[in-house]
Amino acid sequence: MPITRIPAAIIDGFIVVIPAALFQMLVDMASVFWLSLSFTIFTDVVVWTYFILGHGLYGRTVGKKTQNLRVVDFKTEQPISMIQALSRESLFIILGVIALVVSALIDFVPITDDTTLSSLGFGVILLQAVFIIVQVVYCLNNPKRRALHDLIAGTVVVRDNVPLVFAENEPPAPSEG
Repeated sequence: MPITRIPAAIIDGFIVVIPAALFQMLVDMASVFWLSLSFTIFTDVVVWTYFILGHGLYGRTVGKKTQNLRVVDFKTEQPISMIQALSRESLFIILGVIALVVSALIDFVPITDDTTLSSLGFGVILLQAVFIIVQVVYCLNNPKRRALHDLIAGTVVVRDNVPLVFAENEPPAPSEG
């Protein structure tokens, strides 16, 4: 199953993460601290909301839908709750908030020794990279292919038996004839 999760993550990245990063680069070029920080907070909230609402309301994001995957409760295999969807994203949110705080400190705190803050920024980036590696290694080394965020939320990603042609609540398209 991890093979189909990779394209799903790439598709979701193209939908929310890459546009947010590109817009962030444009805002950063303005070199206005409060504008940059406000936009960073806004884009982070949009990205988190995409994943939380996608999983909480529909059991999947657009990327997972294209790969015929769904997130369900680990024990019951029923749709997950909004609390589980939020729990599933909690580590990403915590790391994102830490990155925001460090970024604000680097840009805002008038310290003559930039080495300390730069090291702190590098440490946050390193922490995020290690977290992603741990997620992948953990996912590949357990029988249900659950990532750490699935373990925290009590969820699992499963193949969806609903064909991609029809949405859950939509009738089939009328036949011509």
